[in-house]
Amino acid sequence: MLKYFMLVVMFFGSEWFHPMHVSVCEINFNQKNHSLEFTHHIFIDDWEKSFRQSLKEPFLDITNPGKGRTTDDLLKEYLKDKFKVTINGKEVLPKYLGHEVENDAIFCYLQLDGVNQLESVRVFNSILTEVYDDQVNLVHVERGGDIKSMKFTSDSKLDELKF
Repeated sequence: MLKYFMLVVMFFGSEWFHPMHVSVCEINFNQKNHSLEFTHHIFIDDWEKSFRQSLKEPFLDITNPGKGRTTDDLLKEYLKDKFKVTINGKEVLPKYLGHEVENDAIFCYLQLDGVNQLESVRVFNSILTEVYDDQVNLVHVERGGDIKSMKFTSDSKLDELKF
């Protein structure tokens, strides 16, 4: 069995073990509270690579960025630039609520109040595409048990869903 495994590894080489670069955003329509709740799930090492490049700080620790900055400051500004949303034909800016670190990932939470109905969601998503050519960003939108999804890449950063 070990010989077979080694043969497969040699045949496929390192490309077989190539890491995937994926982020996931869930958008939930809370009809009771008339709000949209956003949860971004992004791996810490990917965040750090992006910030290290853009800030030209090769040893930046995203959980303790220093220089008077907080993790929330960096994440809020990044998402504001790389993730834009239009709801029912109106461009909006969700309120950044904060983040949590869980194992090797960061969960960022945002909320948009005053959404009485959800007919369409248009998203521009370029998260981490400046770092990885193979970056894939998934967005799942849930409305009353109906879930629709969008997929974004370096070549496709804009999409729209209609309910």
